[in-house]
Amino acid sequence: MSLDDQIRELCDLAANTKDPASMFRALHELKDLIREHKLPNKTEVAITEQRASNTSRRSPRIKL
Repeated sequence: MSLDDQIRELCDLAANTKDPASMFRALHELKDLIREHKLPNKTEVAITEQRASNTSRRSPRIKL
């Protein structure tokens, strides 16, 4: 099963179960899967994108 399929299955299980224990287990497995594959979290992605955006906007300084 591909990583995308595993993520979809765990998200679907967590979203559609009425049993809190099953939901917790699915979310815990999802967390472990993300850590195992070292996927970046949203904060890391946002910081990286912001740094790239700031770097590209900078103009060279003119020395007089």
